[in-house]
Amino acid sequence: VAGAAGAAGAAAGEVLDAACSAHPQCADLKLSGNCCPNDDAVVLGCCKNFDPAAVKAVPTEPPVIATLAPLDLATPAPPDQSYWKNQTSRPTQAELSCLPAEPKGCSAIKNKLMCLSRVDGRTGYTVHGLNVGGEPCVWCGGGSCSDNDENVLCAAYDFLANGQGLAFTSRQ
Repeated sequence: VAGAAGAAGAAAGEVLDAACSAHPQCADLKLSGNCCPNDDAVVLGCCKNFDPAAVKAVPTEPPVIATLAPLDLATPAPPDQSYWKNQTSRPTQAELSCLPAEPKGCSAIKNKLMCLSRVDGRTGYTVHGLNVGGEPCVWCGGGSCSDNDENVLCAAYDFLANGQGLAFTSRQ
């Protein structure tokens, strides 16, 4: 298999390429650049059948910086924050199947990339009737996710989307 480290010493079926395109689950997610590991030396959950010790990430092209339209501050978010309840934006179980579980739970994660590439690993765990275990982790923009705990920067999807009034007073 061609790759950053070459084919020498690769076991049968082993992939020695850091490129997302060399890993079928990463390619199916339409990821680009390096995934296994990425340029920050993090191995994504879509990486399968490879020897991490044999792989060296090859730096990718610098990202293209897009120009964004100015933010319309005249249109505030709905006061009830009902946009959080749009369940169609939650990834499907099939889409989540390639993400590794975080054994200590989403709330233990303090890094954006780690948060967005994990599910809460506490199987069957609920809080105030809200699913936590098995839920995708949601990054709260680098600040506290709710008024409940200022140190929680990453939270389980169902907890954050539906927990207002049950587990916490307001999202931050």
